[in-house]
Amino acid sequence: MDKFGQFMLALIFVAINMLYGGWILSILWRWIIVPQFGLRQLLLGEAILVRLFVSYLKGFGKIEKTDSDVLKKLTQGFCYNVAWGAFILALAWIVIKCS
Repeated sequence: MDKFGQFMLALIFVAINMLYGGWILSILWRWIIVPQFGLRQLLLGEAILVRLFVSYLKGFGKIEKTDSDVLKKLTQGFCYNVAWGAFILALAWIVIKCS
């Protein structure tokens, strides 16, 4: 894949990852923070901004600049984030239903 294709794929991965992470954060916020602290629900846009802010504070990982490595690491990171988000949602749902 050429450089432009990799760049566009990276942008798509980042956009989907931000939307997915914001969606998960808004659900977890609604399940945990709203009942415990009485705060209002987060809209999807607000959840995405909170996620971006936390990502900024946490720092970003480094990706080595080799042509074959970049696409592989982006795909692995994307799949990891999707699986981790689903796991956290499932775990939170179980804890809420059991308590």
